Amino acid sequence: MDENEMVVIIMFSKRLRDLRAERGITQQELADLLRVGRSTVAGYEVKGKQPDNARLCQIADLFDVTVDYLLCHTDVRKPPERAPDPP
Repeated sequence: MDENEMVVIIMFSKRLRDLRAERGITQQELADLLRVGRSTVAGYEVKGKQPDNARLCQIADLFDVTVDYLLCHTDVRKPPERAPDPP
């Protein structure tokens, strides 16, 4: 694993903890919402574990952020809504 991958893992863990804290939910409550064990959430937050793509999308949807935000590709949580294309 290269240095950039390690940074992404560390930042993902921090962002997930921060989002969970903002919502005021416990690891167990998040685990229940994701239908995984609490130890899985703890692994994401503390042990550098990474969710698979489907779970990553589920986490992004749950916290109303983009996957890019979770993976630290941007600091914008969610881009502004685009105006619909004219008919």
